[in-house]
Amino acid sequence: MEGIYNMRGESQVEMAFLILLTAAYFSDFDANSELLGEAAGCSPVIVRRIYKKLKDADLLDTKPGRYGLHLTRKPEEITYLEVIEAVRPLDSSTLFGVAAPLSGTTPVSHELFAALNADLGIAIDKTKEALGKKTLRDLATEIHVYSDKPREEQSKLIRSYMVEAEKRYADQP
Repeated sequence: MEGIYNMRGESQVEMAFLILLTAAYFSDFDANSELLGEAAGCSPVIVRRIYKKLKDADLLDTKPGRYGLHLTRKPEEITYLEVIEAVRPLDSSTLFGVAAPLSGTTPVSHELFAALNADLGIAIDKTKEALGKKTLRDLATEIHVYSDKPREEQSKLIRSYMVEAEKRYADQP
């Protein structure tokens, strides 16, 4: 079952970016796993699992209680590549489903894996190179949810939504 209790790897990557953006730009809110889970439509348990992955990758600093979320570095120093690889490796298995040689008996089945892996490896290297150039700060400036409004007004709107979500969470048993 997809949805609130089982999040695909791609969705975990998106959730990781949401967590890091929240830590970078809304650290004054109590953005705990329940609140972020509600915002993303997933279980708080999944959010905490992603917290752990980001913490293990030295991207996020979080502690139990009211400590909040904090980046370990500035947003302009955290690359897309670091975030994505914290959640799932970028290899031919995760990107293309090529995990192991076929078990067939023909020479083609034995050589296919090696040939595919070489070509796919080149594509992965180029992908990693591109992702290593984009930062969390770049992503923050590319979000156009409120692009028709001045930056200060955008920030106020987003903060008001965060305050409302925080109130809804506080009212829950």
